[in-house]
Amino acid sequence: ARKHGKPFQIGVSHTNPRVARQRLKKVLALGPAAIQFTLPDWWPPSRVEMERFVVGMSAAAGDMALIIYNPPHAKVRLTLDEIAGLARVAPRLAGAKLAGGDSDWYAHRRRLLPGFSVFVPGHTVAFGRPQGANGSYSNVACLSPDGAVRHWRMIETDPAAARDLEARINRFLGGHILPLARAYGLSDPALDKLLAAAGGWGPVGPDLLWPYTSATSEHVAAAARAAQNELPELFQATYP
Repeated sequence: ARKHGKPFQIGVSHTNPRVARQRLKKVLALGPAAIQFTLPDWWPPSRVEMERFVVGMSAAAGDMALIIYNPPHAKVRLTLDEIAGLARVAPRLAGAKLAGGDSDWYAHRRRLLPGFSVFVPGHTVAFGRPQGANGSYSNVACLSPDGAVRHWRMIETDPAAARDLEARINRFLGGHILPLARAYGLSDPALDKLLAAAGGWGPVGPDLLWPYTSATSEHVAAAARAAQNELPELFQATYP
C-alpha cells in the first residue's frame, strides 16, 4: 500500500478481547491509517463492558485512529447514540463501519457525529455519500476492486449514473447472490469469496476454511456471467 501511496486499515478483531488488544499493539509499527476492530462476541458485552473494552483499545492505540466495525450480524448492534457515547469516552475512536440507513438515519448521524467517519456497504454508498457517508467497506470491491473505486468517483462526476449502477448492483445481488444464502446456507464470508472468485481479478477461490460451507464452481461461473452482463461498468479498463 505504501509503494502505491494508498492509505490502509488493518483489522485486529478476535473473539478473545485480550488477543485483539495484543494484535493492536503489534500492528502499530506497520503504520496503518487506522486500525479496525469489532466488539467482543463470545458473549454480548453490556454497555459498561463495551465502554471498558473500547477505552482499553483506545489506550493501547496511542495516537492511532480506531474504527469500530459493527456489521448486521454482530451480537450487539450499536445505535448512533451508543457510538457517540463510546466516542466521548475513547478519544482515538474516529469512525465506524455500519449498515447505514435511510435519509432520517443520515440526518441523525450528521447531527450526532460531526467529524466522525462513517463507512457503509458498497451497494448503498451512492445513496449514502451525498448524505454524509465517508466511504465504504465494500462488498462491490469483492467483485471488482477497480470497479468499486470507479463507482466511488462516479458519485462525484455523474451521480445519476452512479445511482443507476447502484440499483443494478442491488438487482444483481438480489437475483444471483443472496438467493444462494437462502438455498445453500452460505454465510456472508462465503458470498464475499464467491464475488471475489467471480470477479476474476486475482488468485481468489470460493473456498472457506473448515467447517464453513463454500460456493461451488458452478455458482462462481453463473455469478461471473451475470456480473459481466449486468454490471459492465465494473469491468472496464483500469482508470488512469
